[in-house]
Amino acid sequence: MTDSVIVLYKLAQFSSLIEVSVGINLVFSVWESIRNLAVIRLKDISDDIDKKLAAYLGPKYKNSRCSTDFQTKVDNHLGRLKTLSSVAKWTGLASTVIMVTILILIGFNPDFSVDLGSLLVIIFIAVFVSPLFMIVGNAYVYFVKSSVERYGQQWITSLEDMKEFA
Repeated sequence: MTDSVIVLYKLAQFSSLIEVSVGINLVFSVWESIRNLAVIRLKDISDDIDKKLAAYLGPKYKNSRCSTDFQTKVDNHLGRLKTLSSVAKWTGLASTVIMVTILILIGFNPDFSVDLGSLLVIIFIAVFVSPLFMIVGNAYVYFVKSSVERYGQQWITSLEDMKEFA
């Protein structure tokens, strides 16, 4: 029978990382303007395309099917981004609570140790949770931008064709 040695790591040695992660996760969770950057970017992109379509169609644009279809498409994407933002908020707050709990634990027991797997999970929660949501949100905006631009261009092309054949 072989005996395996389990290496344990003192969490107190990672307290500085955990303290910084509390601040970062709290800022991402509570500060609306940082958390909603992707939503703001998508609104700006859609407003630009909306203005192009309005300029092309003129005063009839606001009551047109083009306008309502475009707004519906944008609203669907904004809804997804707002849901992601809400999930990011609550996940960031939960990770903050976890990190504060760990800080309290190591405050009472500085010799508290964990194995490598548990340490890696703690580090992942501490370092990657909030930035990962920001990356996913911005990647979604990048994807949606090309989709919304194509949609606007399809309307413009269709209208040009109709004018040409009228």
